[in-house]
Amino acid sequence: MRTLATGLTAARPGFASEAILRCETLSAIPGRQGSRSGLQHPLYTSSQRQERTIMTKRRPRTALFFPGQGVQKVGMLKPWLDAFPRSAGPTIEEVDHLLGYKLSTLIEEGPNSALTATIHSQPAIMATSIMILRVLEAEFGFHPPSRCDVTLGHSLGEFAALVAGGYVTFQDSLYLVRRRAEIMAECSRKATEEFGGEYGMIALVTEPDHLRPLVAAIHDFIGHNDAGVKTNSGEDVPPIQQVSIANINSKNQIVLSGNINMIRTLLTHPADETGEWDDEEVAGWEE
Repeated sequence: MRTLATGLTAARPGFASEAILRCETLSAIPGRQGSRSGLQHPLYTSSQRQERTIMTKRRPRTALFFPGQGVQKVGMLKPWLDAFPRSAGPTIEEVDHLLGYKLSTLIEEGPNSALTATIHSQPAIMATSIMILRVLEAEFGFHPPSRCDVTLGHSLGEFAALVAGGYVTFQDSLYLVRRRAEIMAECSRKATEEFGGEYGMIALVTEPDHLRPLVAAIHDFIGHNDAGVKTNSGEDVPPIQQVSIANINSKNQIVLSGNINMIRTLLTHPADETGEWDDEEVAGWEE
């Protein structure tokens, strides 16, 4: 019985819980005597329970998550620079120096069309993520190795997660992200030169209950079965111009990739299932 109670106490990490036994008589608890029945009695004395609670209380497992492309916003640095100039400012100055141009000015002043471009948005998002992390470290004593069990990121966010986890330096990560963005933009440019049109990705938001029917409708429209295998398609187009589901981001959002005009044509067909759609304006096929 002691083993069972101890197991119950340890099974709820992060909660100040006590192990309570329901016994028919007090004598059922080792070391205790009594004759009243049908009552609950603690396995330990008050001081023993307090000590046990402290020993078994554990920090909840914590994950530090970093966002991907699409969260950029003109002016997103200002609240942090205004509130924490001493800890946020040096990071932004470092970014401008490493990149060789005033990315901070573009983030603060726009225009949005320029900031949204992959070549700028990716380093801007990664740099802002690390700036916020450094503010947490300097101003609030937040130390990821001792406070977090996992660092992770959505697509582009993986680079910030690697920095936070201590696996890559901020400088190397910034260079990698810039080169990644250059390659993605170059791929879109070459596709446009060779095949015409515009290429990128569109995030599609719908009601959770409509997600599965929406995916099925899209697969049917582009000529794929449920396994994603090409079936009889009404239109034979080069692979570069085909539309595909690049990501299922959540229970109510998917991302479509390919020729932007064809994506928008597709969206006019399952209109009863789609709900709202939002153009993320992402160049390339990875976000």
